[in-house]
Amino acid sequence: MMKTGRLIKINSPKLRKIRNNLRSLLLTAVKESFHEIIDKGEGQLLFRNLFRVQQLDKEANIHYDLLFNTICKCKSCNSNEKDAVFVHYSFIDQFVYPPLGSNDNHSSSFWVCPDCYKDLIDKIEYFKKEKYYYLRDYCTFDSLNNLGIKNLDEIKKLESDF
Repeated sequence: MMKTGRLIKINSPKLRKIRNNLRSLLLTAVKESFHEIIDKGEGQLLFRNLFRVQQLDKEANIHYDLLFNTICKCKSCNSNEKDAVFVHYSFIDQFVYPPLGSNDNHSSSFWVCPDCYKDLIDKIEYFKKEKYYYLRDYCTFDSLNNLGIKNLDEIKKLESDF
C-alpha cells in the first residue's frame, strides 16, 4: 500500500509534456466513454429496462472513479499538468466518528497536486487542533467545542438533549 504523501514528480520538461499529453488523452477517452454509458442508460430507461440500467450505473461509477480518483488530475483543483501526491483514505477517515469498521465504505484514496496537498495538510492540522469530527450518525462536521462537548465520549449527552 502506498503511503500518504508519496510524491510522484517528473523533473524533465520533455517527460512532463509527454505525461501531460497522455493524461489529457486518457481523461478525454474516459469522459467520452462515460458519456456513452450515460446515454445508453437514458435509452434503457425509456424502455424501462431497469436491470440494464443498474449494470450501466455500475459501469458509469467505475468510469467516474477513473475520472476523479486518478493520478491524471488533482482531485482538488482539477489540474492535469502538475505532479501528484497520493492521499490514502485513512488520512481523511481519522475524523469520522464513530470510526468506520471493515464493512463500512471508506473514503476513496486519491491524488492531489503538491500545492493542494500542502493546503490539505494545513486543514488536517487545523482539524486536529480544533478537534473537528464528522459525526456520521448526525451527518455533521464540526468541532467538539462548537457542539458544546469536551470529548467524543460526551456524544451521548447530545442525544439526551434532543
